[in-house]
Amino acid sequence: MSNIYTLNNTAQDIDSAITRVASADTEPVANSQNMVTSAGVKTYVDTQMSKGLATGYTDAGTSGTATSSGFIIASAKRNSTGGVSNSIRLTITVGSTPFMVKDQTVYSGAQVSLTVPIAKGETYSVTVGSISTLESSKFKAFVS
Repeated sequence: MSNIYTLNNTAQDIDSAITRVASADTEPVANSQNMVTSAGVKTYVDTQMSKGLATGYTDAGTSGTATSSGFIIASAKRNSTGGVSNSIRLTITVGSTPFMVKDQTVYSGAQVSLTVPIAKGETYSVTVGSISTLESSKFKAFVS
């Protein structure tokens, strides 16, 4: 005895679904309803992953908006006040999220660095504590 299975789709729905699979795109295409072949997906992912980082650095200043995705790299130096140990603070804020080297106890002249990823269009600021000096604030972009 065989089981009977009733399809809930119309012939047009089934034909459309088969066409989208049989006519799969060979690379991702914006707004396409077709499937994408696995080779097309792999090629796209490999291309995106191999882009890497751009050469060189640009000055990021103490605040701004990222013009591309990449990293903010900042370093701060503790001001010289004799050989006394004291704390240093360096903060990079992306949007409303702060990332910091907080109250790191160091001696005069010591330096700390912080690297934070940032997406294109995000705002950022770089600040240091009262006994510290911002040594550099650079931006390293991803290749687009």
